[in-house]
Amino acid sequence: MEFFGQSFGFIHYETKVHPCHSGTYFFRNLRDRAITLLNGRPVGTTYREDRDQTVDLDVREENSVLEILVENMGRINWGLEMENERKGITGFSKGDDDMQLCDWTIRPLPLDDLSKLKFSARVPEVCRVPGFYRTRFDVGEIRDTYMRFPDGVRGCVWINGFNLGRYWNIGPQRTLYLPAPLLKPEGNELIVLELHGLNTLRIDFSPERILDPMTPMPLP
Repeated sequence: MEFFGQSFGFIHYETKVHPCHSGTYFFRNLRDRAITLLNGRPVGTTYREDRDQTVDLDVREENSVLEILVENMGRINWGLEMENERKGITGFSKGDDDMQLCDWTIRPLPLDDLSKLKFSARVPEVCRVPGFYRTRFDVGEIRDTYMRFPDGVRGCVWINGFNLGRYWNIGPQRTLYLPAPLLKPEGNELIVLELHGLNTLRIDFSPERILDPMTPMPLP
């Protein structure tokens, strides 16, 4: 990311592969979390703390499209490793012969401006790939509240252009704090980036902050 002048967000890698490229691959310097897709289908999710950082590719068609979406999950703030804390990957190699895939198209995705996103009115019933979802809602009484996570796995939430935060179903956090000044009586825009597909198109709000395994904490 830093090579392209990017400090946060995601970075997307894309290249063409062929049946001869089938095999087990490993990431070079993965930081921090990668979703690998082959012809638009997820084939693996890899985290920098995983012991096994390999991905199996079964390429059956010529000119298949390999994509890797890498998320910057934040930076460490201790030790000498701070000097080397660069985000993204530096390579994707085949394990048995150390063959390195080349000819990548690389797209920085800082996600600091979502105004150019184009949305479709049609929402697929089953979607297990990264995607943006948008809805609008009105508020009867504007107050501080908590937003329950979308029914997905991991993603980011924006309210009226403000990045509210990230969610992850591993917990312990189950809600995101939504302060009243971010809301307006009508036409609030909610955008969700879900990395693994939403199970239901539903958003709930709660007067309580919910943490596992703690008891819900009400607003003062």
